Amino acid sequence: MEDNSVINRGVACKTIQAFERAGHKDSAIARELAIIGYSDPADYLEIAEGGELRFKTFDEMGEKRRAIKKIREKTVITESKDGALISKISTVEFELHDKLDGLGKVIGVKGINKPQKVDVSGEVSIQLVDYSRAEPEAKQPEKSPQKARKGGKNADTP
Repeated sequence: MEDNSVINRGVACKTIQAFERAGHKDSAIARELAIIGYSDPADYLEIAEGGELRFKTFDEMGEKRRAIKKIREKTVITESKDGALISKISTVEFELHDKLDGLGKVIGVKGINKPQKVDVSGEVSIQLVDYSRAEPEAKQPEKSPQKARKGGKNADTP
């Protein structure tokens, strides 16, 4: 009979292979988390000349649109008694996926800021030296620079 850990590893391996065949590759997952983690309001809207907000089209947003979690539109129409349109007010809201959650997943995968337990054992030998009481070194006579004679030879060379 096979060990349960061997069976579990086999199942996990088959599951990973199935996910990768479906397009869930590490690079694709990392890209999606980067889109979420580094999203910026300027990727989704801009302020027009008159000061009003304009939502960018999905084409203008490009792949950044994948960070949008939810879009909601609310329209209020006001009519007179005879059915004539008085006003139409539309409100659009959108919610992005949580940036910190996306970045937290990346940090978890990379192991950043995770404390690691390190066992250190052994003996250490330490020698303390008090340099404030050390004798100053005897001064060595300074050597004078050698002068070159004609022909480029050293003064000491014949």
